[in-house]
Amino acid sequence: MKLMISRLAFFMASASLFCFGATIPRPAPELMIKTVGGGETRLSSMKGKVIAVEFILTTCPHCQNSSRNINKVYNELGAKGFTAVGVAVNQMSQLYIPDFIRDHKINYLIGYQHQDAADAFLQHTPQTIMYFPQFVLIDRKGMIRYQFDGNDKHFENEEKSLREKVLQLLNEGGSPASKK
Repeated sequence: MKLMISRLAFFMASASLFCFGATIPRPAPELMIKTVGGGETRLSSMKGKVIAVEFILTTCPHCQNSSRNINKVYNELGAKGFTAVGVAVNQMSQLYIPDFIRDHKINYLIGYQHQDAADAFLQHTPQTIMYFPQFVLIDRKGMIRYQFDGNDKHFENEEKSLREKVLQLLNEGGSPASKK
């Protein structure tokens, strides 16, 4: 009976995430980003900055365009406390990252991680259909304030939308009160 209740509770929790999406705002969980050279960077090491985290497929044209837009805003606002990290989740992405960075002239960290880590970070269930890129914006206090999947209206004018949201978070100092 306990096992049946546990399974039911798990199913309901999973179903609520599937039906209603991720909780916003929420504390950003730790994420280990693997780098091509064999190193690792912890997302928590960037706390105190406004952070864009983009989960990408290195071969996806929509992801490539999004990374270029993030790069423009990063180049403009990086000195004011904004940083960005790309996390490739396609198979063998570590082989494609050097070309991705070179071809798209990306100046911020691009690393990689397994799809499961991305799902957990994004509060996705295994049943969630992933539209890439997946984008998260974290305030200075470490709270996820915005989360968008690849078919969200945010991407219709992404550079402008991102700039506005980053400036808002930079100006407020990270108060976790805003929602998508």
